[in-house]
Amino acid sequence: MRDRHGALDWRSGLGAGLIATGILVGVVAVAADRLGFGSGGGFGVRQAGLLGAGVALAALGVALGGWARFAGMIVVSWRRFSAQSIPFMDVLGLAVLGGASAGLIELVIDTQRQRLTGAPLVLGVDAIWMVPVADALLPLVGALAIALIFTALRRRIPLLPAVTTVTVIAVLEVLASFPPADRVQPLAKLILCAGIGLMAARGLEARIVRRPGTIRWALGAVLVFVALLAAGVRVRHMMRERSAAADLPGSAGGPNIMLIILDTVRAANLGLYGYARPTSPFLDSLARSSVVFDSAFSTSPWTLPSHASMFTGRYPAELSANWQTPLDGSYPTVAELLSAAGYSTAGFVANRYYTSAVYGLGRGFVHYDDFDISLGETLKSSFFVSRLLNKDGALRRMTGNRQLLSRKSAADINRAALRWLSRPATRPRFVFLNYFDAHDPYWPPAPFDTLFGPVKKRENPTLEWGRPWTDEQVHAENDAYDRVLVWLDRSLEQLFAGLDHDGLLDNTIVIITSDHGEHLGEHGFMRHGRTLYQPLIHVPLLIHAPGRMPGGTRIDSPVSLRDMAATILDFAGVAPQGVPGTTLRRFADDPTAPVPSWIRAEVRRSIRTPARYPATHGDLQTFLSGGYQYIVSTTGKDELYSLSADPSQTTNLIGDPSLDAVIGRFRAAVTLDLADTAVASGRAP
Repeated sequence: MRDRHGALDWRSGLGAGLIATGILVGVVAVAADRLGFGSGGGFGVRQAGLLGAGVALAALGVALGGWARFAGMIVVSWRRFSAQSIPFMDVLGLAVLGGASAGLIELVIDTQRQRLTGAPLVLGVDAIWMVPVADALLPLVGALAIALIFTALRRRIPLLPAVTTVTVIAVLEVLASFPPADRVQPLAKLILCAGIGLMAARGLEARIVRRPGTIRWALGAVLVFVALLAAGVRVRHMMRERSAAADLPGSAGGPNIMLIILDTVRAANLGLYGYARPTSPFLDSLARSSVVFDSAFSTSPWTLPSHASMFTGRYPAELSANWQTPLDGSYPTVAELLSAAGYSTAGFVANRYYTSAVYGLGRGFVHYDDFDISLGETLKSSFFVSRLLNKDGALRRMTGNRQLLSRKSAADINRAALRWLSRPATRPRFVFLNYFDAHDPYWPPAPFDTLFGPVKKRENPTLEWGRPWTDEQVHAENDAYDRVLVWLDRSLEQLFAGLDHDGLLDNTIVIITSDHGEHLGEHGFMRHGRTLYQPLIHVPLLIHAPGRMPGGTRIDSPVSLRDMAATILDFAGVAPQGVPGTTLRRFADDPTAPVPSWIRAEVRRSIRTPARYPATHGDLQTFLSGGYQYIVSTTGKDELYSLSADPSQTTNLIGDPSLDAVIGRFRAAVTLDLADTAVASGRAP
């Protein structure tokens, strides 16, 4: 009998273990799917496999007779969990304490990572308190769930599971910001955190029971510390701005100047450039009182080098600005020169990544509005929360992606700019506005979201370079893109109405352009930044300068946005010290004024993109001259297109013997220009 009972005891113990393991594996499978680990929507192969394995293990355990032993284990565990309880408010306090502590550790890790890698930490000045606050929210949600469950059951809140839950989440938040942890599989990371959390909970259990006031004292200390950080950052920021404004020299006068950059807006989709859809009724009407440049070209197909070029008058190859490198102080910016001349300068940007002060574009501005204080910005400041929201799971489907979580709309930019401009002024102003609404995933507010077709679903993936786009999906993206252009156009109309209402329009020169365009299926590409074809570098350019440039003028000559800095300084009457380029104001009296021998644009080798994108393999450079566009890569591949005969750029003319002379001139220009750039940037041998 003893052997038989021993065998039965052994079998039931094994069965109980298999049931417990099966349930755990099944829970992990569901959690992995809901949190977006693995494939996109719905169960992927890995999740389904895990779930199947869990069911099989549990079924085997039941077959071995382990259900009774498993039930006994649950009862014992329940008694163990219920042995010590914790008050409701202490559960919440423990969560805030653990999460805030994780946030402070994350800040230390982020700072050290920035020092080691040199990559900028793209956070605002308030991140020093936002990160602890954001990291406190997830443990707080977990603790609140446990507290509410046991409160609803009219039972005391068991200490061990409450402490374990809070600790596991806090450890996960710390690991998310620790670079080596990226190489650990999510399931292994979860198991590791569970082990650490359980050990921490067991260690904290006795301390909390013996000293019931420990949590509240520690929580109070952390909250006071974070509050002092927040107050200190705000006061320091305001004092710096006031000091910079007070140090401005006296001004010799001059007009107000407003530079408006419509991020990711290509010329081809605007009515004033011949587009069939009514995407830009306000800009179309404004064009009748402005100078419109029909052939304006950016110097780069993505944000940072294009903005940096406009601010300095330098080509991107001369500048430090690159994918993970900010614009340095090697060359003066237009904002610095205008501030030195007594202008009051301010920037209001919606692209919080590459146009933030972190990437060097805020240099010279007395007031620079990039990151603000909001719930969305607070959540996004946490590395763990930000990464969680960017997964292809349920949270991403609800929020779109982390970019949209705290995205500034055109209305936000208008409101902030007009508020700043409404202040009494004793000196001229230079204002830079960056609108980000035309950047993917193209979700304008209602009622603009129903124009030109059905509302774009938020489940649509964004920023996925490698996805195969069907014709139907490309068409839907075109419709969505046109919708945001209508919304952006309406917002510009509201901005001008506000300027007019405040009496600022008559003495304000307004320049409207874009940093780059967008691929919408041309050449089989979507988005921007990795080619130099026309959809990415042909941008709108309007100058509204009543009394200074003749309204209703169209300029056919090709021009480069590299000349933007020289143009702004010319309007302000400020000497372009160290800023190359030629003012576009020269077209005021002569629409056929001389133009450069060629227009140039470039992009350096890109990162994290599929092989089919040209810039993935090396730097690209393009020259436009005489109605042709020449594109050359450091890999040796080159292309030539006739812009008049082949505006879609479908036929590469390299190899056409009738164009050997044209190709030879372009190749000679590339060699000469590369040498000149090396000298200008200090990289000459």
